[in-house]
Amino acid sequence: QGMHEILSFLLMAIEKDLLNNEKEPFDSDGSVNQILFNKRTLVHDAYSIFDAVMSSLTPAFEYRGDSSNVHGQPTMETSGASAMNIIREWYGDDELVDFISTLGIPPELYCTRWMRLMFSRELEGFDNVFILWDEFFHRQSNSSKFSLMTSLETTA
Repeated sequence: QGMHEILSFLLMAIEKDLLNNEKEPFDSDGSVNQILFNKRTLVHDAYSIFDAVMSSLTPAFEYRGDSSNVHGQPTMETSGASAMNIIREWYGDDELVDFISTLGIPPELYCTRWMRLMFSRELEGFDNVFILWDEFFHRQSNSSKFSLMTSLETTA
């Protein structure tokens, strides 16, 4: 379902940070390095981050026949429609929305992969995925109105 891909990128980012820190330590006295860049807790840290990310992505993986979910957040159908509304209202691209609508393909069919995998397959190169994900997590942590799903919908 794509969850392993999310975890693999998170683990890769942590390992990359560990390697970069070995070359150029984050702090001079090593106190932060012992907490943030501890090889013994790498798997634990990756799982903790993965758990938090997957909690935010619940609507992308959850299915209920009544088009709502337990958490009161939109399901993929609603998220796909929201992405189309954003294209129309924010960017004023009625032509693109109309073209996509005439194809008769529901937005959740093409938005599902984008959101479940956080655009990791749509970008070329790991570093580009990391840059985009940094922006997603930055938006989520610095705004009460932006959830991870909202960030993914606006990116779609």
